Amino acid sequence: MIREIEAKALADAVRALCIEANTVLPRDLRDAICAARQTEPSPVGQAVLGDLVDNYEFADSKGLPICQDTGMAVVFLDWGQDCHLTGASLESAV
Repeated sequence: MIREIEAKALADAVRALCIEANTVLPRDLRDAICAARQTEPSPVGQAVLGDLVDNYEFADSKGLPICQDTGMAVVFLDWGQDCHLTGASLESAV
């Protein structure tokens, strides 16, 4: 069965995933940072971990990237032979 996918739908999905990856820190990582801060013996280490908490809380409240140096996206895509993209090339949609 051949499946047709609009390039815009793929581009929108990639965009949403990139935004989420840069603005939402998973709960388990938040918990790990907070736990590390509480057990960190060094005042400097505590301050750095506190800055991380401040950064992800601010990013969450404003919908901004957690880190301004977010790097370059690398997209791994499973694309079946019966899946066809319409409206643009796969590279340009991603």
